[in-house]
Amino acid sequence: MRYFMSEPTVHRRLAAIMFSDICGFSLIMGRDEAQGMRVLARYEACMNTAVEEFGGRIIKRLGDGMLVEFLSAVSAVECAMSIQRRIAEQNMAVAESDQFQVRIGVHLGDVVVSNGDILGDGVNVASRIEPLAPPGGICISQDVYNQVQNKIEMEVVALGPQQLKNIHRQVEIYRVIVAAANGAAEGTMAAPVKEPASKSKWIWVAIGAVVLCLAAAGVVAAKRGWEQKQAVETLQKADELLSMNQPSKARILLEKAVKQLPPTTPKWNDLQARLTTAKDMELKERLQRRFDAMAVTILAKNWEAAAQFADPDSKMRLGIKNISGRLAVAGFFADLLRVKKEHFRIREMKLSEDRKSATIIPELHLFNEWKPQNPMYWKFTNDEWYFVVE
Repeated sequence: MRYFMSEPTVHRRLAAIMFSDICGFSLIMGRDEAQGMRVLARYEACMNTAVEEFGGRIIKRLGDGMLVEFLSAVSAVECAMSIQRRIAEQNMAVAESDQFQVRIGVHLGDVVVSNGDILGDGVNVASRIEPLAPPGGICISQDVYNQVQNKIEMEVVALGPQQLKNIHRQVEIYRVIVAAANGAAEGTMAAPVKEPASKSKWIWVAIGAVVLCLAAAGVVAAKRGWEQKQAVETLQKADELLSMNQPSKARILLEKAVKQLPPTTPKWNDLQARLTTAKDMELKERLQRRFDAMAVTILAKNWEAAAQFADPDSKMRLGIKNISGRLAVAGFFADLLRVKKEHFRIREMKLSEDRKSATIIPELHLFNEWKPQNPMYWKFTNDEWYFVVE
């Protein structure tokens, strides 16, 4: 890593950029801060070791995320695969509560180098590729794939062209199958040669097949009736849970039914529709809790903690200090107007069609009346809601 030098002037270069962060880290910290710090320490130790081994340079740490630069796309992808394997191995040796997963995105692009930091379109693309990876997974751009194909033993799945936010062109994305690179393909064994059956044997086989078909028809009819009954009972239970404002329990119940019952089941479309309703209610419930928690943090004048509610893109673009300063200004006026927690609430909440973002219209109780405020935009990323700072 010594060949990287700190640049006193601004210039450009081609670099392989890796962006990573911990899945659902905000939930972990909200549930148990001590556990969250243990997870963060293991994550950073794993990242430091792997990046050092493959000749990379950690540019910056963004809470539970990291921006890393490599001189080689091959080194970047090998490092990403090594990180995912190490974390998977470590998870097997610790309690389930201390296990965690990471998403990684890798892109090869032009970057602007300034005072040891890197900026530009290449960094932006890498940061938006990372959320496309599944937990424990890796996504790479077409530019990276062109460099590493036939040089790394791996399998990939083409996700096709993706329209990334604030990127004016579509980017071809590939998902790396991490497990596929762990071992070689297994050999095949020759099947034993069988002697041909006699004519009488085939007659008995045919008779047996007819009997089985008749029995199977009865089984299918009974099974279809049971499936319909299961669907109707599940819908009734789900409606009851939704009416009691328990969308999480309803979602789990409906997901289990949709997974177990075939699409040909009567009422299956109703199960899917109700599942969408439950998911929407759950997302809105989580957004409401997130909004309330941020309001409490702002009113407590804990600006740095409040800034952690901002989405990763905003943190990278503006920085924690900038966001903290903006929130401090909002807190000053709230303090001036003697605003309390009960004076601030959500008037309207609307999810986007892809359920990855939402618009909130908050309202403030001033001078004995509720007054709508400017819209707030939120993004659902890494299994959590974050507000967007414009």
